[in-house]
Amino acid sequence: MSYLSQIRVVLTQDKPDLSKIGIKEISYALTDIIGQAREARWKNRQEANRLQAEIPQIFQLKAMKFAQLGEDALADEMQKVRKKLRDPDRINIYDQTYLDCLIEAEKTLPRD
Repeated sequence: MSYLSQIRVVLTQDKPDLSKIGIKEISYALTDIIGQAREARWKNRQEANRLQAEIPQIFQLKAMKFAQLGEDALADEMQKVRKKLRDPDRINIYDQTYLDCLIEAEKTLPRD
């Protein structure tokens, strides 16, 4: 089963068990789906749109996983993404989407 297939199974669950997946698996799934969407863009636009619609859900899952790892892990990841957004040579079209997901995940952290 590919990483993307594993992540799709988790996404179908009402309350996903994040302990069964890791950051690497989610990252590999993102790489897979972004690559598939890029390839499909020229061959089958409808399929490309379907794949692109899944990408934000996977970013949300990744952000939730960082939140599960703790406030420090989430803050470090947010800092990395913000730094990347400041560098026009490194930015990609999904960075802002990912940052938005991280910000939403931060709101779920328990407050003292």
